[in-house]
Amino acid sequence: MFDERVIQNKTERQYRSGVSYRNERRYLGGVSIPFSTIYVNETIHGALPLSKPPITLGYRVKGQLYEGEDISPLEERSRCDTLLRCVVSVDPPLVSFTGQSQLNILKASGESTAIRSAATKFYKSLSTQIQEGNIQLCASDMNARSVLVSRFLFPQAPPPEILTSAAMPESDAIQSMVRYVSLIPFMDDWSTFGGENNDVWCTSKEFLELGCGDWEEHAILLCNFFNYYDQLKRTGYESYIVLGRGLPEGDTVYTLRMDPSRGSVGSEVTLWNASTGRGYTAKDKHCPLISIDQIVNSENIWINKQQPSSSPYQMTFDLDDLKSFRPFFTIKHPKPDTINSVNQMDIVHVPPNARLMEDMERELQETLKNEFKAWRQENEKGMKTYTRFDQNVSMALKPLLESFEAAKLKMDGFSEDTHRDLWSNHSRLTTLAATKHIHGVPINVAFTDLKELSLTLKSTHVHENENENVRFALAVKVFAYSNNIFSVWVYAISIENR
Repeated sequence: MFDERVIQNKTERQYRSGVSYRNERRYLGGVSIPFSTIYVNETIHGALPLSKPPITLGYRVKGQLYEGEDISPLEERSRCDTLLRCVVSVDPPLVSFTGQSQLNILKASGESTAIRSAATKFYKSLSTQIQEGNIQLCASDMNARSVLVSRFLFPQAPPPEILTSAAMPESDAIQSMVRYVSLIPFMDDWSTFGGENNDVWCTSKEFLELGCGDWEEHAILLCNFFNYYDQLKRTGYESYIVLGRGLPEGDTVYTLRMDPSRGSVGSEVTLWNASTGRGYTAKDKHCPLISIDQIVNSENIWINKQQPSSSPYQMTFDLDDLKSFRPFFTIKHPKPDTINSVNQMDIVHVPPNARLMEDMERELQETLKNEFKAWRQENEKGMKTYTRFDQNVSMALKPLLESFEAAKLKMDGFSEDTHRDLWSNHSRLTTLAATKHIHGVPINVAFTDLKELSLTLKSTHVHENENENVRFALAVKVFAYSNNIFSVWVYAISIENR
């Protein structure tokens, strides 16, 4: 999404009679929907949150906040979301997608015959309406063996650089764990394992070794991190994974964190899309998780009976309420003592690779500058063009990117005002903004490959500036985390005389 502006070419007036103008597009944000998501769901219809840069010079997000109102950072961020209402489909329609059925998974070897038999009986006893939801009592592992989904949950310690000190505020500890998990690249099972019927659930160890995963891997790892922290700090909170339907992905898996003693109150329940790092309170009507079908922890699986009121803001989360939830394990049929987690308590985290981080940063800086020049040359359709980079401004932007990354690790670090304050704290940049016309946006991605990063930068159209005196600044900063996870920031701006 862009704001198109018409700009007068003042420098040309001294050479030509009349006035000429040019159009410039200012990047505001975007929505990315994988084709596989459209294929599986056939049609996507709803309000999708726009993915926006932390700060866009010359623009300000208009939130729905009221003076004196005390709301959480999650609620504040949700109110500042820009929602894009759209319908996305394929015309003509493709062959309908048919995923692997739950009954077929329950027939596969892996779990004991007793558990698979009990799960099959339990599943068949559910109403047709509930069966049509996102219900998975067992999932397929990497060896195509059936595994009870509760066995994937077990408290696991996050990397040591995430929980930096014992005195770290709880909200920042939660956000740091969310941030780390969201930086693990997302890749659906189609791309990872091939074949349209593959829905593979990996252990946390397999997930980190692969270096990518989809909704369930991200949700499970974050849930296990949360439970480790909450048990260590004795906060009283407990985390679960929830299976349901979300926008735009369709069938999805989120992480739920709540105090079970107060779980019936929506404001005490938070829902996290672990693959994007976005969190919502359960009472938020704009939460992209539009329905919850199943809730899971390490001890049990609960089927949501609150139909059709299965949207989080309409639900109770009291798992002991048998009118609202149906448990798989009961007093009459308890969980067998022989069922153990497929995840290990201790994950051997590979330390951050500082040398690789520095090499990557230098290579990305040089490559993106060359790409930037090539894009500008393409726009000139064969005519020679010159791209000038201001190295001093580029260097001044790097400390700003360090501040942006630090802000991402704090619960209140998503505020636009926070990022504007970070900009104003750099005197050189403040002076530049006061004396020049500046446009540009910082982008942040979990590094997967150079091509993806290059396309993301190109989509901002910062390079499309026809002013003959324009200069550019381009800064790249890479941050390394354990298990070869990298956060990459790129800040590209155009600079014109006033």
